[in-house]
Amino acid sequence: MGLRLDQGKDCLTVLDFVAQANRKYDFASRFQALVGRDNVSIPREVKDGFPHVPKGCSIQLEEIAQKRVLDNIRSRLRGDAFYQECIRDLYDATGGTVPTLAQFLKAANVKPEVFYNGRRTYARLCAQTQVISDFPEFPKEKVLERALPRLLGMDSPLWITFLKNAFQQKEAPKSLTALQQQYLRMWQFTLWGKDWQEAGLRDPWEAIHLWQRTPELSQEIQAVLYLQFDRFNILPPKSGSPLPLCPGSLLQLLPGPDFRRSGIGQAQ
Repeated sequence: MGLRLDQGKDCLTVLDFVAQANRKYDFASRFQALVGRDNVSIPREVKDGFPHVPKGCSIQLEEIAQKRVLDNIRSRLRGDAFYQECIRDLYDATGGTVPTLAQFLKAANVKPEVFYNGRRTYARLCAQTQVISDFPEFPKEKVLERALPRLLGMDSPLWITFLKNAFQQKEAPKSLTALQQQYLRMWQFTLWGKDWQEAGLRDPWEAIHLWQRTPELSQEIQAVLYLQFDRFNILPPKSGSPLPLCPGSLLQLLPGPDFRRSGIGQAQ
């Protein structure tokens, strides 16, 4: 029987009892759909009494139910256990095929901006879940963990295409155009926030070659680049544009063409 209003009735009240739900149950996406907005924090909505639900509607949770819902959402967003279990479930369901990053994000119903919190990589989670062979940790892996959220701010198809091609090359090119050198420098700033010399690299191309030595991390970087390429919604600049980069973070823009480093960075 569906829920409906009757003649002379001006509202509909739904009583839903939140018990000890399966910890895999996705409260966040359900409440996100009820709120109808993607740019709000669901944990804050729960704590504040859902101030952004559509006009004329309200959602009220009693104290214990609110705590259970918040615990569920926080465990999904912050902890690795949920993500590891999701990876394992996908691996088993596909007969031993390692899920791609895109498949994992879809199955976990999590946005890349939420998953990449500066403290994890998908490759390391796969290794911890034993769906891929473990690979040695090295200090630069922490650099990548912190930089992955910044990769999600890359929205220039030209820059992303350059990087996608760069990661496919086994050897450093003999020469780079001035524009390619700028793209490579912006990549260095995205990862380290500094030039290659200050980052302790042997040469500019080391910003690419460094990750190629660890195929698991190289594949993840490329997966994120492909993800961003599919998501971009800004038209590429016209040929000859002095700034061949769509709006990104200031950190990425500073080393770009016709930009100089100053107090806040400004175009010449």
